[in-house]
Amino acid sequence: NAVVIGREGDMHANFNAQSTILIFSTGFGKKHVYHFPLFQKWSDMLTKNVLEPLKIPLENVVRMQLARTTNNCDMKFQSDKGTWVRQTHRIHVPLVTHEYAYVLSKLMNYTPTTKENDTKMRRVLRILARVGDTFEMNNSLPHAVANLGLKSSD
Repeated sequence: NAVVIGREGDMHANFNAQSTILIFSTGFGKKHVYHFPLFQKWSDMLTKNVLEPLKIPLENVVRMQLARTTNNCDMKFQSDKGTWVRQTHRIHVPLVTHEYAYVLSKLMNYTPTTKENDTKMRRVLRILARVGDTFEMNNSLPHAVANLGLKSSD
């Protein structure tokens, strides 16, 4: 399919996971969006089962990837940064999973005096990643993934 180099720190390198890039853009915007061979192969199925039910036009997709977390995966909390974070949406659709795979997000209770690292103002939301459940996350907030089961969610 494709190998994206120079982004190892971004592409699930900090935890035990594998990723397949289907659509990728260089920088923010729709200017340089690349559809890789596996997306071309699966585009009808992905459009029908993911994009159409969510009413997301394909021309609005700047990145699409499949991520596989292996057993005992425990990603540390991280926050996405950059202008694209404020201008795009991150949609997650678990395809294969089990009861011990989930996503965590640290929610901030912002006030005019809240500091970003004020841990007293945070609470953690645990999202059970059930097959077919679709959710959107604000990836500028600290988030993590865990697969604490005995099998891979592949």
